Amino acid sequence: MWHMARKSRLLFAQFLIVMLLNVLWYYGNLLVVLIAIGHNPNAFGLHVPPDLATQMAALGKSMGGWSVWVVTTFILSLSPVPISYLVDITDFMARYLQDETQVGFGGVRDRIRQRIASVLNDVLDQDYAKVTILAHSLGVMIGIDFLAGYRSKSSKPIRYISMGGPVELMSYKSTWVIEETEKCLNSPLLTSWNDYYSDQDWLCTKTPLPPNSQSHKLQTIKIKLRVSLAQQLVGASHNAYFFEQALLEDLLVG
Repeated sequence: MWHMARKSRLLFAQFLIVMLLNVLWYYGNLLVVLIAIGHNPNAFGLHVPPDLATQMAALGKSMGGWSVWVVTTFILSLSPVPISYLVDITDFMARYLQDETQVGFGGVRDRIRQRIASVLNDVLDQDYAKVTILAHSLGVMIGIDFLAGYRSKSSKPIRYISMGGPVELMSYKSTWVIEETEKCLNSPLLTSWNDYYSDQDWLCTKTPLPPNSQSHKLQTIKIKLRVSLAQQLVGASHNAYFFEQALLEDLLVG
């Protein structure tokens, strides 16, 4: 977290705001559960002893009761995106970085890589001279993880274009992120990698070149997004890459 603060104070501040919204969301839900059980011990299909239900209701009231829940709900309503979406994104990032495993299904990273490989194998079997993979936001990290270990019988070149990636930020949490980046650059299938980033996008940084890497495949390209300060503040600028002419020309012509 402190690495993030040193890299970008604005990004760090936005990260703290998102975490605060997450805490408020869970706090509000907890209050609802405590008070609801206090009024009806069978509210959630579980029989709670009356004495315990009374204690839970008292705890909910001591934590602020319905008035706090109303204020919390109002604050969350000001968020430009649903708080449930932020919770889902945070949860996915944590499970992906930790490579959460599920009995009978394997790790989450393996399952995602298999799904991408199935699609890419079909594309490489088609009559294309070359293939371009486009990734955005968390998809940049997933694309790196996939290309790092992807193997194919096809000799068709693969070009990678990434935009708005959080790779550097995620590398502070898990060391394997940089390791996979280096493997990706060393892949014989990958011929080039153009990484687009912008100072107007507070949710990303440029993708860092791994230490001691001699690869020239990764080219970081800084662009200026045509967005207002208000859009930057609420994170709306994160999706503006799809409307940048230089990037679209690279995608279609390169």
